Amino acid sequence: MRCRECGAHLGVADEVQGEARALRIRLAQFVAAAFSGSLPCVPVPQRLAAIRDRVAQRVTNRSGIVGDNLARHLVRGFGGDYLKALSLDPREAPALGWPMLMIHGRWMYKNPVANSIVLASVFDSPADYCASVMDAENLPEARLPMQRAIFGGENVSRELLRDSYGRPLEMVIRRAGMSEPTLLWFYAYPGLQERRKKLTAWSFPRRNLGFRASRLLNFKDRLLKSKEMHPDITRTDLYKQ
Repeated sequence: MRCRECGAHLGVADEVQGEARALRIRLAQFVAAAFSGSLPCVPVPQRLAAIRDRVAQRVTNRSGIVGDNLARHLVRGFGGDYLKALSLDPREAPALGWPMLMIHGRWMYKNPVANSIVLASVFDSPADYCASVMDAENLPEARLPMQRAIFGGENVSRELLRDSYGRPLEMVIRRAGMSEPTLLWFYAYPGLQERRKKLTAWSFPRRNLGFRASRLLNFKDRLLKSKEMHPDITRTDLYKQ
C-alpha cells in the first residue's frame, strides 16, 4: 500500500471527501486496469482522438479550442496540492499547461500518470474508456499522423507566459536565457498564437503598430474618455455617440 519509490501511501485518505475522493478512487481503478493489461492497446492518434472527443463533451470553454479549460477542470477536481505533489500542477513549471498539450499529442502524451489523471477526470470507468477508444477508430482524427512532439516545456513558467503576451517571443526568450525548444512550446500550444495576436495589438507601442491597429487604439481611448466623463452613460448611448 506504499510506493516503493517514495514511500507515499497509495490509499485514499479518509479526510478526502466529495468529488476529489471519487476522482482519486477512479484514478486508482485506471492504474489497476493499466497494470492488469485490461486497457486496449491502440494507435496513439486513436487514443488521443477518443480523449479529445470526451473532453469536448465534458469540459466546457468559451474559446472553442478542445482542452482549453481542461487544466482548471483537473485542478478543481483533484486539487492543486495533489497535482503539485505529482509534479503535474498545470498552473506552474515544470508542467505548465500540460493537459491541453498532452491530449493534442504535443507533450507528455506518453506519460502514464498524466494519462491516468486525464482519463479518470473525463471517463466514468475503465470500461467506459475502453468502449470509447474502440469507437474512436471511426473518427477522422484517429487516422491523422501524429504532430511533432515538443520539448522544453519544463522551462515555461507562468511569468514567462504572461510576459510573452506583451512583447515578441524572441525578445522574451533572449532576455530569459531560454533555449529554442522553449520557443517551440509557445508556437505549438493550441490557440496560443491567436490569443497572442489579439492581446499584442493592445500591448505594443503605437509606433510599431499598423494603421488599422492604431485606429482601434484611438477609438478605444475615445470610448474610455467618454465613459470617464459620463460614468452613468449606457452602452447604447455610447454607441450612438
